[in-house]
Amino acid sequence: MAQPPILYREVRIAPTPASPSSVLHINTTSDSHPRIPPLLRAGSKRAFADISGLDEESYARKHLATEASVFFRGPTRSPRSFLWRVLDDRKVLEIQAVDLVKANVHAQDKDKDSDGWLTYHVSFAQPILQQGVAFAEPEEDTTEDALECYVLTESRELFTVTLRRHLLTRADVPAEFDAKTCVKKYTSSFLSVRHPYRFVAVSSLELLVSLGDGGLVRLERRVGESGGQWRETFFSEGGWSGTLTLKRMFAQHQTVRYGSLELDTTAIADMAKSPDGKYVWTVSLDHWLRAWSTKTGKIVAKMDLLNQREEHQRRQQPYVMSAEQGRLLQIVRLPSSPDSRAVVRMDEDDKYYLVVHSPKDHQFKFYDVSYTSGAVDGEGIRVQDLQSGSRLVPPVDELLNTNIWHLEQFYIQPGHQWMGTQLWIRARSGAICRNFMLTFDVLNEHGEAMDIQDIWQTAWSIVDAGPLTSEELKHCAGYPGDLDVTADGSVTPSEKWLAFLFYPGRFSTASTETALHIYRKGRGLPATSSKGIKGPEQPLEERLTTAITSKVLLRRLPNEQPDYDRYQQDIQTQWQTFYSLLSHLQTRRHDSVGLAFDAEEGLPWSICADFIAPVRACSGLELRSFNTHLLDDDDASASVDRALQHRIYPEYLSSDTQLPQYESVFLSRLLLAARELRRSLSPTVQEKLHAAAAADALLPKNNNKDDAPSGRAQAMFERCGLDAEVTDEDFDALAAGVESLGGLGSLADLSIMGLLDWVDVEGNTTRMAGRADTGLLIARYGASVTVAVARETLQHAQAILLDVLALVVFMAGGLEAEELDAEFHADDVYDSVVQRLKRVELFLWLAGHVREQVTEIPAANASQPATEIQGVVTLLEDVFIGDWEAMASSAGLEDPPLPTLLTAWAQAWLQNTKPHDAIWEGVMAHILTFLLRRKELGLATEFLPFLPTGKAAAWSLYATARFHLAVGDYAQASVAFRSAAPGCAALAGDVAAHADTAHLLSEHERGFFGKGLAVYFQHVTALFEKMRLYGYVADFAGLALQHTARAPDFARSIAALDRKKGLQDSPTLDRIDDATQEIRWLRLKEERGEILQGLFNALVLTGRVEAAFAALVQMDDVPVKLAGLRRLVEGCVGRGAAATGDVEVLLRLPLEGEMAREADRVLEGVARQQGGNSGTVGMPAWQILYALRTQRGDFRAAAAGLYEQLERLRDSAAQHTGGVLGDPEDETLTQCYVLLINTLACCGEQGAWLLAEPTMAGGVQHRLEGSKSSKRRLVTLADLRREYTAELDRRSDMVHGRFALVGGGGGEEMDVL
Repeated sequence: MAQPPILYREVRIAPTPASPSSVLHINTTSDSHPRIPPLLRAGSKRAFADISGLDEESYARKHLATEASVFFRGPTRSPRSFLWRVLDDRKVLEIQAVDLVKANVHAQDKDKDSDGWLTYHVSFAQPILQQGVAFAEPEEDTTEDALECYVLTESRELFTVTLRRHLLTRADVPAEFDAKTCVKKYTSSFLSVRHPYRFVAVSSLELLVSLGDGGLVRLERRVGESGGQWRETFFSEGGWSGTLTLKRMFAQHQTVRYGSLELDTTAIADMAKSPDGKYVWTVSLDHWLRAWSTKTGKIVAKMDLLNQREEHQRRQQPYVMSAEQGRLLQIVRLPSSPDSRAVVRMDEDDKYYLVVHSPKDHQFKFYDVSYTSGAVDGEGIRVQDLQSGSRLVPPVDELLNTNIWHLEQFYIQPGHQWMGTQLWIRARSGAICRNFMLTFDVLNEHGEAMDIQDIWQTAWSIVDAGPLTSEELKHCAGYPGDLDVTADGSVTPSEKWLAFLFYPGRFSTASTETALHIYRKGRGLPATSSKGIKGPEQPLEERLTTAITSKVLLRRLPNEQPDYDRYQQDIQTQWQTFYSLLSHLQTRRHDSVGLAFDAEEGLPWSICADFIAPVRACSGLELRSFNTHLLDDDDASASVDRALQHRIYPEYLSSDTQLPQYESVFLSRLLLAARELRRSLSPTVQEKLHAAAAADALLPKNNNKDDAPSGRAQAMFERCGLDAEVTDEDFDALAAGVESLGGLGSLADLSIMGLLDWVDVEGNTTRMAGRADTGLLIARYGASVTVAVARETLQHAQAILLDVLALVVFMAGGLEAEELDAEFHADDVYDSVVQRLKRVELFLWLAGHVREQVTEIPAANASQPATEIQGVVTLLEDVFIGDWEAMASSAGLEDPPLPTLLTAWAQAWLQNTKPHDAIWEGVMAHILTFLLRRKELGLATEFLPFLPTGKAAAWSLYATARFHLAVGDYAQASVAFRSAAPGCAALAGDVAAHADTAHLLSEHERGFFGKGLAVYFQHVTALFEKMRLYGYVADFAGLALQHTARAPDFARSIAALDRKKGLQDSPTLDRIDDATQEIRWLRLKEERGEILQGLFNALVLTGRVEAAFAALVQMDDVPVKLAGLRRLVEGCVGRGAAATGDVEVLLRLPLEGEMAREADRVLEGVARQQGGNSGTVGMPAWQILYALRTQRGDFRAAAAGLYEQLERLRDSAAQHTGGVLGDPEDETLTQCYVLLINTLACCGEQGAWLLAEPTMAGGVQHRLEGSKSSKRRLVTLADLRREYTAELDRRSDMVHGRFALVGGGGGEEMDVL
């Protein structure tokens, strides 16, 4: 049999905890210290050594489950789906909630529904028995909401682990947790001498244990009793009276090897209790089906599993099953109505059914069970074969192409009156394990047996394993393993491999660490890539790259030039070696270990060693794309049921029969031909085609086709070199593929656009009616599954678009114009493909990048703080998961089963978020602002190419400006802010609702939009001011001032309004208008004042003195104006040598009136502070003050300032020379005398005087008077000339050595050398 059709696909998700600190460790041992290391206790993060340095065996123990399944609680419980896995040499049981959706409860009922955030690690001292784990929940009529787990260990102890609601729904690990509060141990006398074999939980109060000697034990307890208070009841052929006999243990009989045990052939391999509780049905290794009475403990019915009575009596060698046999028995009750979600209940005749599987020849039997009266021992049982005339054997040997296989699990989902029944099986042949599904009718509408022999041979479908297996990963777009490596590429092999290996959801950190450890060990590299304590703290990507490139030499060519091509090829070889190790671990992660079925939702779950996978239905596009092997393979087509083929390729894709008949077949053949053409290209050319198309997709769209350059498809053909790639064999295969469509020359735009329409509507899959099911919300695992389905949909759409693109480009460049259809326009189709590819590439980028996210979970008690859970999330989920809705069918129509809904929900979510051209720019701005708000500048930089170029909307320009501002490109930010100004200033409505959908702006900032240019520029000014970029602050504050109105003559206008308000006979409306006008002018004054202050501050800080003074002059507040002037003058003087130009500007300022006097006072104060300090950098303040006063013609004031400086110079010299004036070569003092005399002379002969202020300096003071007066004194021009003459005489005496040997009034002798 050829490959069966694919109708379903697994969505494989790694079962990782919500965060490293969300793991609750429960130790079942009696000692006070847990078996696990201290760093793994409750609430702690795992040490680096726990995820690195692992060999394959250690990795498998810690991370790969040997047994796993999913337990489902009742529909009213939440969380209700729990994944359990057996790890660490079967000594650890891991439990975590994996709900996909949850009920949307009201806020007041939030304690009734919650996500399960914790992962529970239950550790045992001894290994867990095979199939020694069972789950149950308290009965529906009890008030207790809990999950109970029962575990049998090799020490023959039964542990009951009770996880109550406060543990199931809490988000943080309890600070003080005692495992004894939820763990109870039961030790039985019968377990000490008899070996348990199989184990099931009928309910939370009843367990069934099969023994290796063929016995069956029922453990019971009452409501309220703990897990250590079980009561034992033994079943036997003689009833309760024969319970305690052990004679079979010592009898000689045939046994079956099971590990270290020898099992009796009567050992029960599978068992289940009847829905009415009257009987326990068992299947033993000797191929017998038995019914045990729960009332008497006796066997009331016994038959061969296949009901072969006569043959069984004749056979001499009885058939014995393998002890490792999987599921053999399922008790089935039929739904009460055709609604797949109807409550399943017993009918009036208490009828139920048995479905059994015989490993003898892999045959299934469907038995109708009914009770009879009149038997000697009471009620009897009648078992009737519903399909006695059919031999129902799954053709797994043909499906798996093997002759050795066994069935590990099966599950029957019955339909109403057995119509539309589904059978799910998990079959294994060696290392290959696959899931299959069959839909069939056991009975017809009259209750008669259907002939389903052919259906069981031809209607099977296989469940696709998904895109994460090692084989499928080699076909993904980014796989670099087969690329031709050269040094000319823009991306190195290491960059390609890192992007491939660290793609979200693809490889686990633990498997990558393990592969790295094995790789290092194989190459003889050290355990860490760097020395020192911080070596292990390096990012995994860095450590991996360092290990790959270690010991790889850069060789030289014969001309002594570096051989970079050879170097990159050697690097590629090392990456391929590492990937082979990682691929092996990936294969082990995908080993199938279980199959579970949620009967309430009709959802199968596939469980792998390191994956959990709900099974979803394929969309219409996926059905037609995955099953193209049915189109050309006659054997495959003949071996597949016609109804199944019609489901995949219907006659019409919709109810509109005017559409072409069997369009699905026509377009699928075209799709297959295009796919085979692209796959015939080398990986390097495929990558080049993809990169070139993606680059073209990001170019600005030209809406005018007449202006667009022609030959775009032809240019792509030449750019990718397809002429040399497509061989004659490839061309012949392409021609043969489209021969049934009329050949390449008959392909027109309409045909190819039909494929693109499939991509747009996801293969015309059945759409929901558009009604949101507000009763459901997405859960944590549901979000991961939704993103995974969306990613698969996008990758599939990308592959189809690239396939179509390769076909179009080849037809445009590889065929002559006369060979093509007249209705084929290559450039138009090329543009259509590229535009769709742009949207797909955007969302694949979002799905391929992650960021750290902190989720706050409110505490049950409002007084307690919320719990923060830190994890990693894809941008696709982080940005758009809030738009997810659970769509439902129209009223009166039955909702599809959950496998169909999973696909429909994810694709509807993706379709709703997928931007079309009209809203593309807004969505891009939303994503950019989303990243900016979360300070993800690296991701925002990578995202920037997706932003539209050219003419853009105001909000998009503003978002771009904020990006440039955040990354430090201030010039670009300034340009973008200016470009966005007109639109942002006139933005109508609520900016948060219409533009700022990512809430980049605060409530305060939103008030600056839509209120004019002045207000907008104030907002931009504040942004730059926050970053202390005062040059840009000045620019935008100036722009804000330009667009701010000014009240003419504010004081006079206010006075006029006051006079009008004072009139008694003024009309009321005039008074209101006057008051309104006054308020407007006051606000305008305040606004202008704030802008001017900010502008002045920025101008001062950037040294723009004239502009700062211009802003200062416009201020109306006099005290503020004078304070600003003081700051401006002090700034000009205080900047030192660099401010020489500022001083010149300061002197040019038109200072008048009070401002001139204030500047004089400021300079005078600074000059006094500087004193006679000769170390002042730049122009001294007294010189500036002198220049300012002389500029205004105030010579006496200038002379007074000079005289104060003269006094400071004389006192300074005297202090440094002990009372004698110093160096005669220093001309500073004499120059000051000359300048002072000349200045004072400018006052005229009668006005040549000044009033000298008393000095506070020590040393020689008031030489003319010889006293230390504290009063001002009159100094005339004659006095200054006498002092100047005396100073010259003293200097002359010192130069010629004529000076007294004894000092003056001090009486101190001078040392003369």
